[in-house]
Amino acid sequence: MTTYSTPSCVLVTESPWVSPAVVVQKKDRSLQFCVDYRCLNNVTTKVLYPLPRIDNILDSVCSPTWFSTLDLHSGYWQVPLSPSA
Repeated sequence: MTTYSTPSCVLVTESPWVSPAVVVQKKDRSLQFCVDYRCLNNVTTKVLYPLPRIDNILDSVCSPTWFSTLDLHSGYWQVPLSPSA
């Protein structure tokens, strides 16, 4: 928990949009940071967008010239927020 309690990671706030967070121990005894966004999800405007058909996606990537990979582990730390967010 020391990693998350440095002043640059944790801020005290009175925001009505704060969500409860907990740190839980996984089966391998490592720690997982979890946030409960259910209350926030209840007031979020839902944008409905139909998913594309899989055959259309496969057609568009059938002869690629470039490949890329993404490592999204702890990716949530990469989203910049303003102090008023």
